[in-house]
Amino acid sequence: MWCRIATRMSADREALKAALLLQRVGQHLRAIALLRAVLTRNPHHVEALRCIAPSWLAIGETQQARSALERAHATAPDDLSLCLELAALYSHCQDHLAAQRVLLAALEVDPNAPAIHEALAQTLQSLGDRGAALEHRQRSRAMVARRLPVITHDSDETVQRCVVLVNHPHQHALLTRLLRHHDLQLFVLALDSLTSNTPLPEYDALLNAVSFDAHHRALFQHLEDQVAQRPGVVINRPAAVLSTDPAILAWRLAPIEHVRLAAVVRLERESLLASTCAQTLAEHQLSFPLLVQPGGGALPHEHLASLDDLHAFVASTATTQFLCAPFFDLRSVDGRVRYYRVVVIGGVSYPLACAGGFHWRVAWTSADEPSPALQAHENEFLADLSAALGDNVRERLSTIVACLEIDLCMIDFSLAASGEVTVLRLDAGIDWQEPPEGETFARRREASERARRALQLFVLRRIKGAAQEKQATKPTVRS
Repeated sequence: MWCRIATRMSADREALKAALLLQRVGQHLRAIALLRAVLTRNPHHVEALRCIAPSWLAIGETQQARSALERAHATAPDDLSLCLELAALYSHCQDHLAAQRVLLAALEVDPNAPAIHEALAQTLQSLGDRGAALEHRQRSRAMVARRLPVITHDSDETVQRCVVLVNHPHQHALLTRLLRHHDLQLFVLALDSLTSNTPLPEYDALLNAVSFDAHHRALFQHLEDQVAQRPGVVINRPAAVLSTDPAILAWRLAPIEHVRLAAVVRLERESLLASTCAQTLAEHQLSFPLLVQPGGGALPHEHLASLDDLHAFVASTATTQFLCAPFFDLRSVDGRVRYYRVVVIGGVSYPLACAGGFHWRVAWTSADEPSPALQAHENEFLADLSAALGDNVRERLSTIVACLEIDLCMIDFSLAASGEVTVLRLDAGIDWQEPPEGETFARRREASERARRALQLFVLRRIKGAAQEKQATKPTVRS
């Protein structure tokens, strides 16, 4: 019996990992199918319930998202991050009274949680209670100040205060593991805990590890306005993250030779279902076959061959906006599409993985089983990108990040038979999953560890270098 339980738990963990990967490339319907299977086995699986909610929301099924988070909250009422997620969803649905009830209950669990006070302030503001909103906002700021570690100085070294912005809990784990015990006082903030009125804590260095999200556009601009007026090191400026918006990325990368990315257009649901849809597509220089993505964030992946296919696909989802882009033939000389993933750190590309298949839409969850030839090619790629793909590819990847003025990002790309680099995904969020166990993925684990060490070294050098420069410019006090 215990073996069956352990096997089921392992299967659930793998399903959750796969669902997260699908969500990152916008494949919400497939993610929902995986997570529903987990919930069939265990209807009270908190992580599956909280994971499925964003996918329901992305395809317009707000009530399903609400039901999932309510069930998760009923199972784990003391989980403060879950309280914030549910309150945010209620606010999204304009049900501010429900959001207020959840946040007040959360304060009974932890009366000194700054993020809860800040969220409650925003909710009360929406309800028109400005006095109470101001009170909770002031309490939030006071608590943040108290929770920040005290910076101590002596004649030998300076302990640096480093604020880290993250999207997900596993980013928190990755970055704190890399940066702890290096004379840094870390203060990690979840992006969802901030609002466009939240001031950043004082910092000597800011590591911005978050991905672009159209819903947070105003917040990114607010953060950029703050960092522009403050001293201190900033790794991945919010303005650079804004430049990774899929809707403008093609325009930003257009000047780079031998690099292409589809000109992504954001269109409304009504215009795609209207009788004038063909004219709308023509106005944006779009024709079939077409790539379409519900919502906004990931680059388009759904391959549609005709106007009828487009109408059927749009009608099958409740999303109000769709990203559309022209189709690219990504096949290399052997007819197979190869999908490469790198993390770019300070302009240097570190390989993480390679997948391949004969279908145009290759992703980590839909690639062919690795053949000996593909496995050998991936091993060569992981060992030395330039040897596997050529120095030109490495230089083009470096040029991309220089063009965007971004310090850290992840790039998924394909290499056409002509040698052109086609960017399939560019994400400023520093977040990669540890490869699975087993001999097949041993090289990927080695590559992942190299990238982690490079990330650690890059961040620490930037922070420590700025600290030394600051110390050197201090006026000397003579006795």
